[in-house]
Order: sequence, then structure tokens, then C-alpha cells
Amino acid sequence: MADAAHQEDPRDLEKLSDLAEAMAHPFKGKILAALAAANEAETINEIADKLGEPQRKVRYHLNRLIDKGLVRIAGEERRRGVIERCFRSERLPLISTDQSQALSTEQMRKISLEALKLTLVDASAAITCGTFGAGEHFEARIPRVLDVQGLSEILDIYERSLHEILMVATSSRERMTLSQEEGVRVIAALFVFKAAP
Repeated sequence: MADAAHQEDPRDLEKLSDLAEAMAHPFKGKILAALAAANEAETINEIADKLGEPQRKVRYHLNRLIDKGLVRIAGEERRRGVIERCFRSERLPLISTDQSQALSTEQMRKISLEALKLTLVDASAAITCGTFGAGEHFEARIPRVLDVQGLSEILDIYERSLHEILMVATSSRERMTLSQEEGVRVIAALFVFKAAP
């Protein structure tokens, strides 16, 4: 986080606030997650199909995300005789530990709940189709009692892990583009939270 001598750019705080608001919204957060996970730009039809929602609802929320600068129109494609716009996420729906300090506890709680809901939906779908716990995977639940420094150290480890995962995903996407490999859909979820007393 910036020290008192360094003043945050108000535009950065506004962008962070817009991102936080979208991530905390039950539907806008789903759209951001779907676009962030996509290998290429997606049409309203594709997003609506993935989310199982009406195109009109997707279009409405996409327009709000475009207005906030969180999603952009990446191009147009002719499909079935109609020109369809393709959309991309302008940034990943992620808020760093430092950035979270600028948000209210309530905002962060809403974002965390939406992230947990999306993760549970993904896990439930994987259980239903038989991929959860099959093949290459890793799950761990590690309850511990830590001092404040220990909690801070674990949060740092998780944040570094997140950045490494994103670098691997970028390299993987580049290799798949060259090799035309279809790839394997995975969900990497990182959670650290204070347990109930």
C-alpha cells in the first residue's frame, strides 16, 4: 500500500472502486470471470450460453461494464449472416491485498462471497461430470492458529502464488496458440480467511 507521502491517483481509486463494485455484483462478476477465463473474445451469445442467462440480461450488464472501462469491444464477427460484437475483459477480476486496503470491509466481504459462490459452482460442476478429484489435481485444507505476522506471511505466499499461476496461464495460452492444442480447463482457487472462533 502507498505510504502517506505518496498520494494515490484518484483515477486509479475510481477504477478500483468500479472493479470492486462489478466483482461484488452477482451477475457482473460472473461476466468478468467468464471473459477473463476465455482464450479469445466472446460474443453475447457465447457469454449467455456459458452463464445460462438470457442475451438481453447479458447485453445490459456488458454495456454497464463497458461504460466503466472493465470490458471492451474487441472486434466484430459475421456469424449466421449477422454481425456480432466480440468482447474482452480489460483487466482480470483481481484485487490485491494492498488494493483491498482502499475498500470497505463490506465491499471485500461481498467480493469474497461472490468468488466463493463461483468456485462452489465450478466445483459442483466438476463433481457432477466426474473430473473433480480425478487425474492431476491438488486440494488442501490447512486450519491453523497464527500470529499476525504468520497471517501476513501466508497472504504474501498466496499472492505470489497467484502471480505465478497467472504467468503459467499466459505461457500456456501462447503455447496452445502455436500448437493448436485444445488445452485442459482448470480452476485454481486460492482462499485464506479468518476462521470462526
